[in-house]
Amino acid sequence: MSSKEETLPKLPDIVGRTNWLPFRQAGPFIFISGICGTKEDGSAYSDPKEQLAAAYRNFDAVLEEAGAKREDVVMFNQYIGDRMYAPECLRLRNKFFESSFPATNDVVVKLGHPSHFVELQGVAHLKG
Repeated sequence: MSSKEETLPKLPDIVGRTNWLPFRQAGPFIFISGICGTKEDGSAYSDPKEQLAAAYRNFDAVLEEAGAKREDVVMFNQYIGDRMYAPECLRLRNKFFESSFPATNDVVVKLGHPSHFVELQGVAHLKG
């Protein structure tokens, strides 16, 4: 496993237990796995706003570890666990990408874990 595929200290250490990687690089592209608003111990914040903000912080941490920036994100998906969280998800997405907006999808779905409110996924393109 290359250094860019190692677990991130800011994210839960589940790589060894689940074969889950926060991202994978293929050429100039970084494919970012579903990132949730979890604490370092792997538990989710119970407050939806805290969890949503943490998901974006964790997504930022993955970008940084991969050597990418928000401006490099060309595709971004938000999987929202309940329609009632959509306005806050959209507000945070618009704030997060205020300078360079990627192609986006916002989809209301039943997430894999009942304590998760949102999962963020994306593709970044490294320039040069």
